[in-house]
Amino acid sequence: MQDFNYRQHLINIHQDLQYFVNELYAYGLRIGEKGELSDMHKIFEVGDEIPGDLDILWALESEAVAGFVKIIESLFEIQASLVNLNALSEEELELSKELESEEDPEEENELPDLGVYLNAQRFVYGELLNAFLATWQLAHQTEEVPESAISLFDDYFFDGKLELASEDANVQLLMEGINEILELNREINYYEDEDEDMDMRKMGWTME
Repeated sequence: MQDFNYRQHLINIHQDLQYFVNELYAYGLRIGEKGELSDMHKIFEVGDEIPGDLDILWALESEAVAGFVKIIESLFEIQASLVNLNALSEEELELSKELESEEDPEEENELPDLGVYLNAQRFVYGELLNAFLATWQLAHQTEEVPESAISLFDDYFFDGKLELASEDANVQLLMEGINEILELNREINYYEDEDEDMDMRKMGWTME
């Protein structure tokens, strides 16, 4: 059995949180394209790097996007705390990013297109689940994750507070952040668009 690389696992979590930030920002822009940013496709060419200025999202008249921004700000705080607590260097983070980009992309299961709002809800669920499972691995210093950990997350996704007994400062930091984001996510109206008046619980659908 391969030894658990604690520090590399922290770096991987930091990178996963950055992916969470980037994709959630993109969802905010996609919602903006349905309104104030309807001409955005005329501004950005295919392949252009989309700016990460949160002021662009704050300016949109969407309560859902405002919720996304709050989550992104919380993710930034978690990332900064991980860097400071563990003295993660820019070199370590950049090297990890380069190694990840060289790997073959994993095939994703085809899921139905539920519209931008519901796709965003599904995405947030998936990323929060990933963050919790990565934190569970950190707490137990193992790559193995039992089904009970996934069930525990599902039990508290819509209501309540997740708990993971550990004296590890990184685990405590991550759990506090995950619970904060869960609360922020519960306040988001993912069906503010009348054309997408559905939610995951109504559909009886969960991520695996």
